[in-house]
Amino acid sequence: MSEEEFSPEEVLLEANIREFSHTVSLICALETGGKITVDEAYNLIKQTWNELAISRKNLLADKKPGQPEL
Repeated sequence: MSEEEFSPEEVLLEANIREFSHTVSLICALETGGKITVDEAYNLIKQTWNELAISRKNLLADKKPGQPEL
């Protein structure tokens, strides 16, 4: 699929996925550096994942049945 075929919702979801990745990297760096505990890192990553899942659900809620999902 070429970039021209992406819907605005898919482009926004892609940006959210990239932000998730960046946030997880920062959380891992904080844990590795001893600034937060393993449990804090886990909870932050879990919270960030849940936010991404909600974003995906909201952005792709209007997809018609039979359309491929990301």
